[in-house]
Amino acid sequence: MKAPFLIALLLLCGACAREAATPAAQTSEPRAVPPALPVPVEMPSDPGEAGVRDFVTMFMDVRLTGDDVRARDYLSPTALEQYAAPKDILPLTSMSITGWDLLALNAADASSWEARVLIRREDDQVEELLFVGPGPDAGGAQRPWIIRGVARP
Repeated sequence: MKAPFLIALLLLCGACAREAATPAAQTSEPRAVPPALPVPVEMPSDPGEAGVRDFVTMFMDVRLTGDDVRARDYLSPTALEQYAAPKDILPLTSMSITGWDLLALNAADASSWEARVLIRREDDQVEELLFVGPGPDAGGAQRPWIIRGVARP
């Protein structure tokens, strides 16, 4: 009678030891801290000259840093195509861009503006004309300000 009892006790101890050695199953409980997401960048949306001036300033500063992905957020599909195949304009971002100046900001009509910028490069200076106004961005979202197109003056 003692032998079956001891065998059962040994089997029970072995099962307990096996359970302790197996790692606990992963549960799908919510995380205490959510994963880090990029901070959304707010684009200026103030109306009028102050708003478009802020918008152009942020766009040109992003270009100066070389952040091609963020710079695309400022572009309409037309402007994106123009920067993708630059003929008479500079690439969207370039390591040779060392600075920029806003030369002129003129109202083209009630909601559109033309911003003339001077882009300083390592070896020369180039002027660009940015056409700014409300419209869809490259993803189709309607924006209060977007670069609708670009040209050399």
